[in-house]
Amino acid sequence: MESGVASGRMPDPCWRRDHEVHHNILVDTSTVPTLLADHGVEAEVKGAFGDETLPVGLKAVIGRRHA
Repeated sequence: MESGVASGRMPDPCWRRDHEVHHNILVDTSTVPTLLADHGVEAEVKGAFGDETLPVGLKAVIGRRHA
């Protein structure tokens, strides 16, 4: 699924309009921690970031690379 988003930012006194494109794919999140571990990232799959709640079916992947 692809979605386009128009966004605005104000880096100076004038507003700037920008366009972002998000390419969403379906991923079996149970495989992500192993995939990232192969690249030195310790990852976990959670139902949300912090105290927020994500919609049903969405997962948060939190990864850390240790020095």
